[in-house]
Amino acid sequence: MAAKRTVWLTLFLVCTLLAKQANAQACTNGDIRLRDGPSSTEGRPELCKGGVYYQICDDRWSQNDARVICNMLGYSIFGAQAYGLSKYGSGGIAIDDTAYLCDGTEDSLGACDTNDANNCGTGNVAGVKCNSSPGPCEAAGHTGCCVSGCNAGGCYC
Repeated sequence: MAAKRTVWLTLFLVCTLLAKQANAQACTNGDIRLRDGPSSTEGRPELCKGGVYYQICDDRWSQNDARVICNMLGYSIFGAQAYGLSKYGSGGIAIDDTAYLCDGTEDSLGACDTNDANNCGTGNVAGVKCNSSPGPCEAAGHTGCCVSGCNAGGCYC
């Protein structure tokens, strides 16, 4: 009887370990993903640092930060919306204690100015909603600093 228990316990532990490894997602520093939104264009942004995903704190979180996230994910920056107070829940992973101070034209969060965040708990996770349709400037073939708008000459900020 003890031998059967040992075999079953061993099988259980091996299966549990394999399941955890299958669910673990390796990431590259700077990778971004959206989680727990109603569509692929919105959710809780999670940033990879040191090979591990972190939730982003909503301290000083703004539309400019949301624009950078949307751009990183290949979505339009027009109509990007920023949310706080864990609109898309808390994912049960660590919260990045950095406040991002983007101006909206950066290629990545790593290019944004930062500050220490001071109010980051499970109720203070950032949220983002992106627009999957190109904005008017993008549709006209302009990219880059098209934050405010564009005309025949290109973008203006």
